[in-house]
Amino acid sequence: MNTKANQAAFDVGQMAHRMAGGYYMHVAAIQVARDPRAVRLSPDVEPGHAVPIAYVPAKIALDMFLASHYLAQAGNNPNMWTS
Repeated sequence: MNTKANQAAFDVGQMAHRMAGGYYMHVAAIQVARDPRAVRLSPDVEPGHAVPIAYVPAKIALDMFLASHYLAQAGNNPNMWTS
């Protein structure tokens, strides 16, 4: 039995909480990426690849991207961390 007075309002509040948390995670990640030492945190180069590749789980397949490129974008592109 549902004991919440307004389930829709509760669900929206939960979503807002997750969105705020995601924003804080983004800010923390950008602060780390701006440090020149961050490149050392990149994934290792896997056999068969010339550069470090990172993976994002996707519904249909595993998406991959050039980790060092996007780490540099996060750390060096002011559009990523300024309003």
